[in-house]
Amino acid sequence: MQVHKFKKQGIDVLAKNGGTYQYNSQLYVLPKEHISVAVIFAGHADPTAVTDAILQALLEEKGMVERPSADLTLPGDAEVPDSFKNIEGLYASELGVVKLEINTDKSGFTILKYDGKGFKPAGVLTYKENGRFYRPDGINFSFHEHGKRKIIKGHFDGSDAGIVLYEGLNSSDGIDTGVFPERVWVPLNLDPNVFFCYNGQDPDNS
Repeated sequence: MQVHKFKKQGIDVLAKNGGTYQYNSQLYVLPKEHISVAVIFAGHADPTAVTDAILQALLEEKGMVERPSADLTLPGDAEVPDSFKNIEGLYASELGVVKLEINTDKSGFTILKYDGKGFKPAGVLTYKENGRFYRPDGINFSFHEHGKRKIIKGHFDGSDAGIVLYEGLNSSDGIDTGVFPERVWVPLNLDPNVFFCYNGQDPDNS
């Protein structure tokens, strides 16, 4: 796929990423310029951010692009509309099980991560006039509902392209979880990757 950040600077960059919960990688290829940049990390990391920085510095050094403005202009703040009330609830994510709650002033929502004992604050996203929720660095998130399923996509490069980062967990109505105190649940017949961040812990450290 094309990399939106560099496309805006007039540079065509083809990208391919990959990885598991044990490694992450990113490959950028510039066909016209005969440039390739590859990054591989052991463990969980953000190879895209590192590859972006390396390629940006290289292009500036070669005089192919100018240094972009350091000022990040974001849309204006807005109040979360009532139609987004359904965003609240439990989600499966790369952080493990999280709970999303709209802030009392309706300025955005708070991410609460389950650490094995309870939900602790793990971040706040601000709602903007364009209908998305933003981190301070400009990475933004959009909320979608498909029937009874709800997802949140992350948009990392300023384009409309995104990936699903949060998937809503359906409630188990009619089940009294209070009858199962101090129990350990052992899932069966699941892929080993499902155990990532199980009980809020990295499997390598559990």
